[in-house]
Amino acid sequence: MPSIAHVQVMPKLSGVQNFSLHILKDLPFDEKYLICSEAEQVAEGQREEFIQAFTEAGVKIIWAKHLCRSTGPHDLAATLELWQIFRRYRFDIVHTNSTKPGVIARIAARLAGIKKVIHTVHGIAFHEHESLLKRVFYYGLEAFALQFGHVNVSVNKFYLRYYRPFFWKKNCFIYNGINPEKWINQAPVTPSLSEAEEGKAAKRVLFVGRLDTQKNPLTAIRAFACLLGKLPGAHFDMVGDGELRADCEALVRELGIEQQVTFHGWIGNPEHFYARCDVFFCPSLYEAFGFTFTEAALFSRPIVASDVEGIPEVVIANKMGLICSADDYAAQADCLYRILTDSSLAAEFGRFGRQHVIEHFPLSNCLKQYLKLYTDE
Repeated sequence: MPSIAHVQVMPKLSGVQNFSLHILKDLPFDEKYLICSEAEQVAEGQREEFIQAFTEAGVKIIWAKHLCRSTGPHDLAATLELWQIFRRYRFDIVHTNSTKPGVIARIAARLAGIKKVIHTVHGIAFHEHESLLKRVFYYGLEAFALQFGHVNVSVNKFYLRYYRPFFWKKNCFIYNGINPEKWINQAPVTPSLSEAEEGKAAKRVLFVGRLDTQKNPLTAIRAFACLLGKLPGAHFDMVGDGELRADCEALVRELGIEQQVTFHGWIGNPEHFYARCDVFFCPSLYEAFGFTFTEAALFSRPIVASDVEGIPEVVIANKMGLICSADDYAAQADCLYRILTDSSLAAEFGRFGRQHVIEHFPLSNCLKQYLKLYTDE
């Protein structure tokens, strides 16, 4: 059996890391490795959880001292370090993930003589929220790195438009997969309430994700504050952590809604929050796929999301939930209000979403397609 190494940056179990974990865990290869940054700092307990999960999956972790998310002169040292690792281990397959490994690790792997280099595009650096100059620079960098890989995989159809000019490279899309078995037995549907009980119960809005620019938590908070003007009894649970945590807390204080918003920090298994929420809400500025949308759907929860990049391929508008602009917090509040005050609509969205995710995003389909890429000559 061939040997394989996935390349990641952050040593914590967020979306991209779980992608590699699920792929490698069930892969019938004898030698499975994960190359990850040793320099990146994560919240207490996250690194240990990360190491334990991959170790239990039979994956050996190789720590890269110079690999990190930020861009700078250290990237040259990181490229050299990765080249040395690839030369030392002689992997049959190198699978890079995310933007930074997608550039430097693809180049290092090809120069080291790796026979098959696969990259999965989990997000792009040249999205519309960057300046034109940065978009052109990042796109040029991606186009250059693309030439060093053998197969380029997008997690949505939307991104394929950026790769069509490079017709001589193999570009395809494979949707991410989620394991329904992990969630189905833990996904109780909230019992229906009488009209009197429904009127008294606090409506819970849930956000799960990094508190960073991409996930747009500040706009989410403004939308919730706007919702409170129509639905004073609502409560907002924010599960996650990140560089905008302090800004989010400051905005909540400024808006005077401290009693209606709870910051829970990083939660490795947020099943309890999905189970008790009434609507899942994440107005991302850019998003390739969004595992949290599929997780919420498996709990039969309606969704309010933004109409960016790959989200409309995951969250089917007006069937799983409501889609609106990522910047329009008033429109987001209206969507939340519509769902929270129409239990029939919410239940309809929840039923459709659960079935849609089970049918269209099973982990088994994802594994099957990647195994074919790994083993095809």
